[in-house]
Amino acid sequence: MRPPNLAYWTQADGPVQRHNDYIMYESGIIGEILRKPLLGAVAPGWPWPMRFRVWQSTLIYKPPRPDEPTNHVPWHMDRHYWQICSSERMLTAFIPFHDCDEEMGTITMVDGSHRWSEVPGDDSTRHFAHRDRSELEELLTENARYNNAEVHKVPMVIPKGHMSFHHCKTYHGSGPNLSDRPRRAVSLHMQDGGNQYRPYQRPNGDPVVYNHDVLVRRTSDGHPDYSDPQFCPVLWHADSA
Repeated sequence: MRPPNLAYWTQADGPVQRHNDYIMYESGIIGEILRKPLLGAVAPGWPWPMRFRVWQSTLIYKPPRPDEPTNHVPWHMDRHYWQICSSERMLTAFIPFHDCDEEMGTITMVDGSHRWSEVPGDDSTRHFAHRDRSELEELLTENARYNNAEVHKVPMVIPKGHMSFHHCKTYHGSGPNLSDRPRRAVSLHMQDGGNQYRPYQRPNGDPVVYNHDVLVRRTSDGHPDYSDPQFCPVLWHADSA
């Protein structure tokens, strides 16, 4: 089965930035690495859940093509596109396969934006890759103004063997790959143990559907079960500490 909004690069797509969802599910080797409890155990600490589950895993390949439009990832926050999730405590680990710096178009965060309230009025749940970059740049500016905050962009310089975590409400993006080497990484999204499906509608009344919703098992009330161990296995729990 192919979910309706699956990001899955094939050769027919050409030399663009590649995104391949469900890489943990598809690749046994990568899956074994990403399921290591260490990834959940070292997640940023504050009063934190007793359990982490995998939400999604995406293999990303950014080719060394500075002029390729898809190489520039516009500003966005993940939570905006996960409106079908009940939790606002989800995290993402960005895991490059090599040293990753500004030259390679590393992931860049807007410092402190996870504390912002989202400006009212942006009801679009279209993926950021399908929205105009200038529109999202303006939306970032509006959100900062709404929160009486400044936009302070911080590139994550990540040595090989390290990773960067960000909160689901942190604004982030990335620039083009200016090096002569492809940038390879995995984006591992994690959900806390309390996260579950919640119905969410677009302004026109159409329900928002995430790819999991056509793959995972159902709960007793017929909703998608985001604790399905086949697609959302437990990554870390308190007993494994």
